[in-house]
Amino acid sequence: METFLSHHKKVYITGEIGGKTVVYATVKDTKSILSCSCRPCRPEVFIHDPPMDIDHVTTDGLTPTFWVDKPGKDYVFMMGNRRVAQIMRKWMTEKAKNEGYFVEIGPNMDVAFMCMCAMAIDQLYMKVQASSAY
Repeated sequence: METFLSHHKKVYITGEIGGKTVVYATVKDTKSILSCSCRPCRPEVFIHDPPMDIDHVTTDGLTPTFWVDKPGKDYVFMMGNRRVAQIMRKWMTEKAKNEGYFVEIGPNMDVAFMCMCAMAIDQLYMKVQASSAY
């Protein structure tokens, strides 16, 4: 996964085909860095089929496959009006409090891909938190 900051914060889910880096999906925050900070963010996941060359990747003209409802500590991946996955930051011990979360994935969903999307959301907001700390 690679993180890129532009007017919109985004993370690419990447792979390699024939020695070239390609993008399978883009996770993008719909809130522009230049927009009013009072508007809530709503991350969206765009799947690229076929995968796009990383140097020419765009989401222009694409409809998001998934969107994130109520991003924050716990959030839900939605596909239209259907909940397809839920992220819950629960812990069994105080030591594990900031170290993990549960990903509950609905039927007929690609488990590995939904986990990558959850990791991309983490990476998206870790990058933003790190840059705003300065």
